[in-house]
Parts: sequence; C-alpha cells; structure tokens
Amino acid sequence: PSSSVDPVHEVWRTTIACFSALLRAARCQAQTYRNMNGDSTTNHFGAAKNVALDFLCGHKSELFSCFTQMNAPVGTGSLQTSIKSSSFSFTANVLREAAEISDLFSELCQKDTKTVFEQSGPFKDVIQTSLEAIQRMSLFLGAIGTARDLFSALERANSILDGSSGVIDTDSLLADGIPNARHDAIQNAHFAKSCVIVASASEFASSIKAGNMTPSSNDIEKTFQIHVTNEHMSVLEQLAARVQYNVLSVVSSTQHNHSFTTFSAEEVQASRFDVSSIVADGAVVAVDSRRGQVRSRYVAESAHVRFARAMSCDRSTHSISVEYSDNSETETIPWSWIVGIEDMSQRRSVFSYAPCPKLISDADSQTSKPTLAHIILLLRWCRHASPSSSSGSGGCPASLVKCVAELASLLLGSEL
Repeated sequence: PSSSVDPVHEVWRTTIACFSALLRAARCQAQTYRNMNGDSTTNHFGAAKNVALDFLCGHKSELFSCFTQMNAPVGTGSLQTSIKSSSFSFTANVLREAAEISDLFSELCQKDTKTVFEQSGPFKDVIQTSLEAIQRMSLFLGAIGTARDLFSALERANSILDGSSGVIDTDSLLADGIPNARHDAIQNAHFAKSCVIVASASEFASSIKAGNMTPSSNDIEKTFQIHVTNEHMSVLEQLAARVQYNVLSVVSSTQHNHSFTTFSAEEVQASRFDVSSIVADGAVVAVDSRRGQVRSRYVAESAHVRFARAMSCDRSTHSISVEYSDNSETETIPWSWIVGIEDMSQRRSVFSYAPCPKLISDADSQTSKPTLAHIILLLRWCRHASPSSSSGSGGCPASLVKCVAELASLLLGSEL
C-alpha cells in the first residue's frame, strides 16, 4: 500500500486483527472455564487455534510479503554518496500492517498455541521474519532516539556556551566536541529519514515541519532535526515500537522459554509437589506473591511476578529462602508461590555478539540475525522515549515504552 488512506488495506488489517483478538478472547474464556472446572471451552479454544493457523497457512505469501517490502532502500539523491543511508524502508501503512501481523504471530507463539504452531510449516519463517524485524526496528528507533538526544544536547550547549568548553565536560554526548556531535546527529537523523517512504501529500505536509521549526537552507542542523521531530516521524515511531514489542514477544516466547519451566496452578497446589527436589541452591526462580499463574505476556497480569535466586529449601515447613534479583532482599516464602524455575542447561544464544556502534548506520548490515548491539540501541531509545527524558518527543505511550524496555531487558539478560 502506498497511500495513507486505503479502505481495502484497512479491511485487510482489520481481518488480521480479528484473528489475533479471537485467540486472546478464546484463551481468556478457556482460562475462566478451567477455573470453574468446566471443559466445554477447551474445544472452542482448539477451534480458534485451528482457524487462526488455517488463515496463516492459507495467506502465508500475502502476510510475509509485508516484511519483504521493507527490503528496498530509498534513494536519497546526492546525500547517498556522502552519508550512509538505510538498507531498508517502509511506508506508514506497511508498518501498520506489520504491527497487526506481528501481533498475530505473537498470539500464536503463546503457551496455549505454541506447541501446535511449532509443528506447522510457517513457524520457522515466523521466527526468521521476527529476528529480521527486531534488527530493522531497533536501527530505526535507535537512530531516532540518538539523533534527538544529540540535537537536544547541542541546543543546551548553544544556549549556555560562553566561549569556554565547560559545557562539554557536563554532557557525555558532547565528550568528543560539539562539531563531532553535530556530525553524528546529522548522520543519525539522515539514517532515520532514509528508512521512511512518504507516500501521500498529507504525510509530506506533516514531515517537513516540527512545531515552529521549518526547513532552512541556511541552517542544515535545524533541517535534519526536523527529520526526526516531525509529526509523521512520531507516528512511524509508535508503529515501529508496536512491531518491535510483538516480535520481541515472539522471540522471547519461542527461543528463551525453553530454559524456563512454569508450573500450573494444579501442580503448585498438589500435595506431593516437592520444590526442594527440583530447585537447587542458586537456581533462578519466578515468585508470584499473589500465588497466581503466569500465563499472559502482558505486563498488567505479570506485575507481581519477581525473579529471585534460591538460597535454601525447608521440607518440614514447605518453604524456600530466596534473594530477589531487583533489590537483593531475602525472604522465606511458601512453595506455592514458586511459579517457574530456570534450567540453565537448556539455555541457548539467539543474538550474535557485537559492540554498539557510534553511528547507527554502522550496525546496518545485510545479515538477518540481530546482535546484542541492536538490543542496546533499543534500550537507548526506551530511555530516550521514557517520560522522564528531557529530550523525548512524547510520541509513544509510556506503557508501550515500558513493555518494550522490559522485554528487551529480559532478552539481554538471558543472552548475557
């Protein structure tokens, strides 16, 4: 799709969203009926899984073509020879469609459907596509965040610079000097702009100005700053964050959960459930202070789950002493609060190891496998987009930024 308003494309996106909503609704309903000791909904959830898988298999080429459309770079005229551009590009509608498709991928990779989905033909293609999307969205978001932070630091420096170099010592972004910081800001802004295809007159109008700033031939710094602070870029930033959250969820659910085993409510409540026989001292465990079961990927339902390291188990009292990872506090808790344990022997690396580059374009390669540098770039964007950031644009909801940051942090911690 090339236009910003395409009724046929909207119908297609809505259809994909309906299948994602069907899986979520069926899962919630099945869980409710299981809690009521009913079995009728189990068959209904199985039917929902089958319908969603049939849709994916029947429209495989159409669904995956959305992501292959991003492979073509955008021509950038004379700047193409002096500043490195992105190797991929997309329109707003392509990102909207990618967000809906990746949401469907994520729902299919949840615990209830993952076993069946792993045996289907498209599963490997979904994983490969998700890894490629992680790489691309991390570069795009990282370029936006880094450029905005640099431009913000340059504005602060220009406002207080009085002929001395004291300001450089107080801002790490300007540690290499203001000229170098300006050069890096322009390069990163250009990279972000080269990812975007402006497909309509309305998109063009919203991409050439940001607030009171308009492009000026006499101020190239301001022109490039508009590239990453305009309204159209904010829309694309939020869409890219949605895609990133979904594909991170796919990778987290399918590539790292093999090393972490969760316990069902029935297993936790079983009288013969002996935590001490399976949890060794020093093992990482998941603790649910509400004694609930972790089933959802959504932050709202897992807010009370904390990770801790097991210290010792007491069979006489059916309790375990743990040290929490977030604040190093120790506590003795009942076995029923343990909802998961990590098996270190099953861990495997998904991301390659590479340092985080100074310029985003240096991390843009034709390899389809992302590296830890891409996760670090994504976390930098999360810090930039957080409400506490002075240079953040406020374009992304805080809840979305938090979700992306949590998943990226978990993946980074798992890899390290």
